[in-house]
Amino acid sequence: MNEKFGAGLNQKLKDFFGIDDEGVSALLENFKKNLNEGNFKFVVLMDKLHSQLKDLIIFINENSRFDIFAVEMEYYKYEDYEIMIPKLFGAEVKKDIGVSSAKAGRQWDEKNFFEEAEKILDKNELEILKDVYDFAGTKGTVAWGKGVSATFSMRLKSSEFQRNIFTTFSKGRTWIGIGSISQFFGIEIGKWLADEIRKIGVEIPQDKNLEHAYPEFNVVKLNREQITIFKKIIDNLCEKLETA
Repeated sequence: MNEKFGAGLNQKLKDFFGIDDEGVSALLENFKKNLNEGNFKFVVLMDKLHSQLKDLIIFINENSRFDIFAVEMEYYKYEDYEIMIPKLFGAEVKKDIGVSSAKAGRQWDEKNFFEEAEKILDKNELEILKDVYDFAGTKGTVAWGKGVSATFSMRLKSSEFQRNIFTTFSKGRTWIGIGSISQFFGIEIGKWLADEIRKIGVEIPQDKNLEHAYPEFNVVKLNREQITIFKKIIDNLCEKLETA
């Protein structure tokens, strides 16, 4: 900020609001408090909302105390009339903003992850989630998330590549790291993975930039056959990555 504006944040706040050092401290403290309590909402107005940005908004909203909303404006003209239709994106994610700010930095583990899952999932869904978790720990290494949402991720056991193969939330929502895999190992492996993931019904547009692709699906909604296919895909992927 010093390089771009020739002044630090505190100085810019003092100049813009006409306040002293004490006022700046109070302003920043209120800003922090509103972030922690979920009172801060950021709205972006755009003419076109791309799928990569939609993915990013969902990820941020699920892993933060504040909300980002994007409004896509569709424009139509009929005779002398101009019509604007707004479409709101980002409100799909519901968060418990009543929890303390300490939970925002919570380190998850197996016990409290499945305690959260048991509050949401039925018996069959919970069995699927545990099956995927056990597979992740057997085939790779489980990395536990830290934040508002309970997550675990699967990583390769021994590799310079320490990014997530996939990340699963306690509700079952799962992200596949096609983007980071494509960037690290090459676009051909990314294309192969995208084609394989489509076999379990995950929609990945053919024209999507795979270096920024993190497609999502709900793993606990898959049937047993789809789960078997999913685990086989990840199994084959690990073999490819370990020898790449």
